[in-house]
Amino acid sequence: MHYNNLHQMSNRTDSSGMRFYLGNQLRQYDIGYLTLGQDSDATAIAIPPHDDRLVIDSYCPALVTQNIPPTGITVVAAFPHTHLQGRTVWTKIVRNNKAVQYLFNADAYTFNYQFQNRLPQPITLYPGDELATRCIYSTTNKSDVTL
Repeated sequence: MHYNNLHQMSNRTDSSGMRFYLGNQLRQYDIGYLTLGQDSDATAIAIPPHDDRLVIDSYCPALVTQNIPPTGITVVAAFPHTHLQGRTVWTKIVRNNKAVQYLFNADAYTFNYQFQNRLPQPITLYPGDELATRCIYSTTNKSDVTL
């Protein structure tokens, strides 16, 4: 869950929650979560002001995916996220040194219209696959460094 209290209002409360169910039998399918991109440390990306197009590439090498089961893992959705200055974000799957397909391609990313990209067809990642992510930022409206 992600909250955005733009105006820092102190009188906002939340009554949502989550339920977890435990059972004695394993389910047919497991689900997991994989985060790609830059370090989440606040100073990992320092974007200079007045920059129309700053490209930041990150790479998930084969070493990271080597422990994926030989049968692969199935990806059913992707959630691109770049914060306010992001304009474009995409991730490509690279197999045997060739880009085989996009995991997602948000060519015209808008922070105020975030979406979970449910894939029309599931994608299988295999051991040794690599993932290349590109984020493009614009800070033409900023006078200070954006962290």
